[in-house]
Amino acid sequence: MPRTRTGRFQRLLFILTCFVTAISIASVASAAGRVKWKSTRLKERESRGGSWQIELEIHLNRAPDVPTLPVKFEFKEDVYYERYKDDAHGDKPVIRKVPTPGKQPIIENSDIGFLDPSIGKIQKRTRFSFKITRAHGFEAGEWTVKIRNTRNGQQIGGATRIILEGDNEVIDRRSMVFASRPDGDKGKGDKKEEEKKETSDEEAAPSNPDDDEANWPETTDEELYGPIHDSSVKEKPGGCGCRTGGAPKGHTALGLALFALALGGGAWRRRRR
Repeated sequence: MPRTRTGRFQRLLFILTCFVTAISIASVASAAGRVKWKSTRLKERESRGGSWQIELEIHLNRAPDVPTLPVKFEFKEDVYYERYKDDAHGDKPVIRKVPTPGKQPIIENSDIGFLDPSIGKIQKRTRFSFKITRAHGFEAGEWTVKIRNTRNGQQIGGATRIILEGDNEVIDRRSMVFASRPDGDKGKGDKKEEEKKETSDEEAAPSNPDDDEANWPETTDEELYGPIHDSSVKEKPGGCGCRTGGAPKGHTALGLALFALALGGGAWRRRRR
């Protein structure tokens, strides 16, 4: 019985050892080589339009089979350095670290050469430098960088955390107050300025002699509107106080002519019968 338990324990220990070894081998294979950064805290270069210069050394486990190895850099922003102004701090910007989880990484592709031109042989280590800019979406903050071999997707070295120093855009959170004085509270200086302005406007306005009433000529109503006809009704003495307007001469003649024509037509009809 004790031997059986000892055998099971040994088999279990052997399985665990194999499992740990496999994990170690897989981790070494997934992170082939190593990366040595000249500095992980980079200062922004304002003179070059807002950029950061990255300098590093890549050491592979063995020399690649090609002189130039295509790689991609994955930059993932973890913390954003926010600059803002508020009422409590006045005009001086305040820096606040804002975590940015779930933000998509920025990919930078590049070709790294491992050929030593002095001896004409491919080496397993090389130095490489390039710059990243704000135009590609980089901002001051904390980033995690991973380097991968583009041909097989294998990661070179481990993930590195770098800090991009610089001044991001300022956000103004100060409250805006619109203060105005009532009309009754205007100072003497304001009133004097308004009076001066009104006086200058009156002096600047061109004078028209026709606008002065003293220069207008005296005219009568007949000169302005023509002869005036009296349209009032004149009463006849001894009458009933009413007036019957007579028909115009032209209308009377036309009526008599029509009446004579009617009589003549009637007489002609009788004669014909």
